[in-house]
Amino acid sequence: MRLTFKERAELLKLLDAECDDIMNAKGPGYTLEGFANDNFWVEGKELGIRPEQALALHMSKHSNSIKVYIKNDGKVVDPEPIEFRIKDHINYLRILWSILIEQERIADPRVKDE
Repeated sequence: MRLTFKERAELLKLLDAECDDIMNAKGPGYTLEGFANDNFWVEGKELGIRPEQALALHMSKHSNSIKVYIKNDGKVVDPEPIEFRIKDHINYLRILWSILIEQERIADPRVKDE
């Protein structure tokens, strides 16, 4: 089955909602002071690296699992289904985006230029 642009857009809306659900369920368990990206800032400081580097370490296990899945045409024994790995990977990219905004390395879309 091949998707039309409309079908893909519908699927991506569902995926976004599922990623939001995962982020909202898991996120609070990773914070010390109530800030969304705490664990990457704290871990980065403890390891002497930037928060986005700490994030990259966590994200790499999902990247590697996805690559192994693709390389082996889905014939991989993994305790976590590929759908979960993909959603977690997407969420790590979303968190990276928010960390870069915290660092003022990219523009905050909530702030309009005047």
